[in-house]
Amino acid sequence: MNPETNKSDKSKMLKVKDVSQFLQKSPSWVYKNWKQLGGVKCAGSLLFPQEQDIYMNILNHSEITSNPNINQKNEQKRKKNNRVRKPVKMDMNRHNLLN
Repeated sequence: MNPETNKSDKSKMLKVKDVSQFLQKSPSWVYKNWKQLGGVKCAGSLLFPQEQDIYMNILNHSEITSNPNINQKNEQKRKKNNRVRKPVKMDMNRHNLLN
């Protein structure tokens, strides 16, 4: 008799792909928020509890569902990355080799 066939569905752990499908989020979002979702690392893989437990974790971690600072942080990053850089003045003789 195979012991794995006797296990109930409650003991089944979910993978990143499963979690991303039922939350309708990308796998990268699941990887980014794995701790808040209740995931655990096991032998190089991320495993998650059942769906109802993940929902409870989401409700207990309000920073996943509603964090007003996220948009503010993203806006600051975007402004920093899009700033106009001053052109660098190149001195062709900067090492005084052309004299």
